[in-house]
Amino acid sequence: MKTQKLNVPGSNEKGSFALAHVSGNQFLITSTQADSVRVDGVNPYHSRLFSATLNNGSVDEMIPVTLSATDQMINQGAGNHQSRRKVSLFLPMEKENGKIVSSIYYSAKQGGHWSSPTRLPVVNINTYSSKQPFCTTDGKYLFFSSDRPGGSGKFDIWYAPLRNDGTTGQPINLGPSVNTSDDEQAPFYQSSSGTLVFSSNGYTGMGGYDLFATKGSETNWKSPENLGYPVNSSRDDIYFFTPEKPIF
Repeated sequence: MKTQKLNVPGSNEKGSFALAHVSGNQFLITSTQADSVRVDGVNPYHSRLFSATLNNGSVDEMIPVTLSATDQMINQGAGNHQSRRKVSLFLPMEKENGKIVSSIYYSAKQGGHWSSPTRLPVVNINTYSSKQPFCTTDGKYLFFSSDRPGGSGKFDIWYAPLRNDGTTGQPINLGPSVNTSDDEQAPFYQSSSGTLVFSSNGYTGMGGYDLFATKGSETNWKSPENLGYPVNSSRDDIYFFTPEKPIF
């Protein structure tokens, strides 16, 4: 497998991750940024969602994605765009009863602006986390990671039918052929090959989280295979992206 390191301005200091294709050479990317206003006792660095232009393996431009009525002192990132429904799904971090809980929200494009984020009512469960959403290119399914009840262990990969208004049907666990008693995160599904790539620390790997691939659909999946070097390393390898068709 051919891999390519992207040149992202300031990524060594700020960190950039979770690349998601929008259209053409337009992408969403998440980067850690300093807050414009500092508050005592609050971490001044939060994840932010950016619109990025990619040319020849380099990010030329990163423009903040402005979401109406959003608290800037929560993390927002690991976003995913569904062009067929003109919906962007993204991840804020919230505190519930002193516990940090991740929830998936959606926002619709209205003219040149994004609407006020709406918390998905079925995907999210109070006191449990749902994160790292991925919409299939055909607009049929939303994959995500969650520690909600009914899984195989800690965080599992789930999917839910995606409706035209951006909401979903009932989530379904991918089952023990994919999920382990440990953590599975950051699902990526390539519709053209029927391949699911996800990160896990529950299989034998090269260190920490590794990226694994399996083929199938819904709850019918082959045994996952480690993507190996140079995709995986001795550190945590979590987010994966490859185009449906060559674009680089």
